[in-house]
Amino acid sequence: MEPIISPWYFYIIHVASALQFASILIAVPSILIAGLCFVAAHDESSYNQEAKYTMKIAKYMAIIGAVAVSLAIFVPDENTLYKMLAASLVTPDNISIAENGTIDFIERLAEAIAKHIK
Repeated sequence: MEPIISPWYFYIIHVASALQFASILIAVPSILIAGLCFVAAHDESSYNQEAKYTMKIAKYMAIIGAVAVSLAIFVPDENTLYKMLAASLVTPDNISIAENGTIDFIERLAEAIAKHIK
């Protein structure tokens, strides 16, 4: 019997949730480090080799922070992914099947109750 929902969906939801959390953990310190390096490079009286190296670090940290923030924004969280999965499974055909199954169940239940009453 084939499952209604593929187990891979649950794995993908877990991985996406972990990716979003990890990107937030990476974004915050990298942006802070970029800001501190930028301030440190511009506080020096002369633009020397150390300031050039500090600006390079600031640039790389800003890029890493921007990518991590983008991932945190565009990767949906766990609740959104479950809602998307449910929305993809709710179709007019599925509702009709559930409605027919419910009606059949109620009819069988009513027959069973009627048998016990007699």
